[in-house]
Amino acid sequence: MFTINWEKIPEQGLSAAADVAAEDLVVLAALQDQGACRFVTPIAVSLEVRWISDLLQVSGHVSCDAVLSCSRCLKEFDQHLDGGFDLTFARQLPEISMAEDEEGEGVELTADDLGLVHAPGDVIELHDIFAEQLILALPAKPLCDAACAGLCARCGQDLNRGDCGCRNDDFNNRFAALKNLKLDKE
Repeated sequence: MFTINWEKIPEQGLSAAADVAAEDLVVLAALQDQGACRFVTPIAVSLEVRWISDLLQVSGHVSCDAVLSCSRCLKEFDQHLDGGFDLTFARQLPEISMAEDEEGEGVELTADDLGLVHAPGDVIELHDIFAEQLILALPAKPLCDAACAGLCARCGQDLNRGDCGCRNDDFNNRFAALKNLKLDKE
């Protein structure tokens, strides 16, 4: 798996690439077990690691192919997932820094504000970062096609295959009771 040892990074930095099985990343394995998606290819990972003073900047890219279920018609479809990240790791977080805002006022900046990730040990584990990037690449509402018609709310037929013949009159319409309401105009 991918770990970075602070002591083993050369002065000029390094590049690395490898494939990681989704089953080796706990969160992604759990997604597969729950049936949320299936990862059908290994996760391709590429990294660039370089020193910036006593900080390590890690830039990476993750990608793989997955099978998702359409949120409208439930049909499975293939989806390519891509994610990238740029993180700066610090063994020790700096004291609070000061900066000026737009009005020239002094503002305290924390490590989070500076974009630093605290990594106090000798090794930086990147597994969770890879999984996080792929989860962020998953669509919130997966669709097999932007024009997917979905399923009939009455009979459950896939409307992408044609009309089911069900009447679409006020079925599950919460405002149907208001259609005959007459208001007096003053």
